[in-house]
Amino acid sequence: MTKIAAIAFAALTVATFATPSFASGTAEQRAACTSDAFKFCMSAIPNISRVESCMKQNYSKLSPGCQAQFK
Repeated sequence: MTKIAAIAFAALTVATFATPSFASGTAEQRAACTSDAFKFCMSAIPNISRVESCMKQNYSKLSPGCQAQFK
């Protein structure tokens, strides 16, 4: 894993998406959405509000498990 990817992963692990209440991100949320965040929103990491916005904009592309985290 490159240094940038490692930093992004660490930032994403600490601060996830969906709503402000998700800001700390549960293990379930991280497991469901980490790969989608990297796939669709890499340029937004580590900015929480940008990741959240990006994930919402790409909702239809997200994996079913990740989509469930936004409901």
